[in-house]
Amino acid sequence: MAQLPNFITHPNPDIYLSENYLVFDLETTNKNKGDARVGDNRIIDMYCYSNRTDDEILDIEELKEELFKVDFIVAHGAKFEIKWLIRSGVDVSKLLFYDTLLGEFVLAGNRQWPLDLDSVSKRYGYSGKESLVSKMIKAGVCPSEIPFSVLHEYCIIDVHMTHEVFKKQRIILKEKGLLPVSFIRNISTPVLADIEMEGMYLDRDLVVDIHNESQARYMELSAVLDELTGGINMASPHQVAAFLYGELGFEELKDRRGNFIRGKPSKAFPEGNPKTDEDTIVALKPKTKRQKEFLVLKLEESKLRKKISAYTKRFVEACENSGRILYGNLNQSIAQSHRLTSSNPNLQNIDRELKKVVTARNPNWKIRSADYKQLEFRAAAVMAQDKQAYKDIVDGVDIHGVTALTIYGEVNKDTRQEAKAHTFKPLYGGTSGTKAEQKYYALFKEKYAGISAMHDAWIGEVVRTKQLRTVTGLIFYWPNCDYTSSGYIVNNESVRNYPIQMFATADIAPTGVCLLWHELKARGLESFIINEVHDSVILEEAPNESEEVGNLLEKCLSKDIVWFFRKLINFDINYPLEIEQKSMTNWDFNKP
Repeated sequence: MAQLPNFITHPNPDIYLSENYLVFDLETTNKNKGDARVGDNRIIDMYCYSNRTDDEILDIEELKEELFKVDFIVAHGAKFEIKWLIRSGVDVSKLLFYDTLLGEFVLAGNRQWPLDLDSVSKRYGYSGKESLVSKMIKAGVCPSEIPFSVLHEYCIIDVHMTHEVFKKQRIILKEKGLLPVSFIRNISTPVLADIEMEGMYLDRDLVVDIHNESQARYMELSAVLDELTGGINMASPHQVAAFLYGELGFEELKDRRGNFIRGKPSKAFPEGNPKTDEDTIVALKPKTKRQKEFLVLKLEESKLRKKISAYTKRFVEACENSGRILYGNLNQSIAQSHRLTSSNPNLQNIDRELKKVVTARNPNWKIRSADYKQLEFRAAAVMAQDKQAYKDIVDGVDIHGVTALTIYGEVNKDTRQEAKAHTFKPLYGGTSGTKAEQKYYALFKEKYAGISAMHDAWIGEVVRTKQLRTVTGLIFYWPNCDYTSSGYIVNNESVRNYPIQMFATADIAPTGVCLLWHELKARGLESFIINEVHDSVILEEAPNESEEVGNLLEKCLSKDIVWFFRKLINFDINYPLEIEQKSMTNWDFNKP
């Protein structure tokens, strides 16, 4: 029987009120900001506070001994330190962490507070930690070049500041009922650190082929665009604006009041610079043949440019410099809805064509993916206890088919795929569109009356109190939410969507992945997680573990979530959670 940590089998957020903890900080060389995945980086200094001992813990080996004697470990931006612990051989799956950065993010809700230690400490009445050392590090000076005594004092201040913030922070979290959601965020941090350390293995030959093909097509498009535009600088907003709205005659976009949506005034455009960003260009309505020709070419060119700069170029670099391992970052404290984001590169919104370059690094291994089915819809249904939604889920109703039939008048492979963009749009407050689309949105609202009533109740609550407490305790804030004279509700979309998106993709999905990660570690399996994408998880799967991994995915992502949330927040997920799994030779599951 796998021996899971007690904080997983008996989740209790009040553990963060214990006095048996330690606080620590590391100073490292600064290639790629000191990332533990950079082989040339090394630990230069560390400092640890623990009330268990009066002795200073100044060495990573001493720290390893102390880590397993405390109830939890405190750090600011803990994922950084956790990755260094993993690199140092520590089994972090047996350790509970508390991140003061995440604690502040939870307190902020959807308010965009600065989360660096200096800003956070000032918020609690301290002077902050701005110093000559921090200025030197920000300027690019490697900590190894700073006198050790000065650097060590800086490290000590970091730890003491983090400690003081933690002591105040946990009291506020407890008083506001936010310890449970803080617990949910913190148990995912070592999982994400481990995923980042593993990276994703690339098929070198396929990477080179796709990169070269993309480059060749981009050069073709650039030449055609140069001819069409007369060779203007597409990076110049002024030149692009003159071409779009002058020569081509596009109509500028307008806001709800009929005013042009423009940037700041300039000498060339004293009434405001016409918008020329790609989101604006996508939204322009072509009326002439030349306008249509330009939009088709420009949008393909933009997509290819992003594909090359953000992905294929990085893929090639990873094959040349990182042993074919592509490393990305998973971020817990950026999205206002609290869902995960990814960066450097973004491995959550990766183009489907590029997924086929991700393969297993060991012979005969496979890539396995598990995706939640209709997770946000089911999360909304559970929160609203919508009876019709429950019936449709249990009966296996093809909801996308209903959408396709309503909007397009028929159900086939193409219309069903097109319908997916509209099926759950009402969950995000969407109401505008063609007459057929509006008909579907009205049907959704009428059919799922429980979800609609929940949405309306949320709007009423936020208009009245300017805030909303969610299922796991997190509080969202909308200080400007109100009805306008035209009847429009300010923040309408985010009020309706954030609580659902949060519960589905910041609470349920990451916690399911966390439970899976602990099971894999506790059972000593070789298979490991390489990515988490909103409502799905991707693994490299050992050939003799296929059945067990498949069973664990089913167990952790659907069944275990129920008892976990029941124990943690006394909330019953009494609607079915289902996943779909596939196991193939690469991440593009339409390719063998």
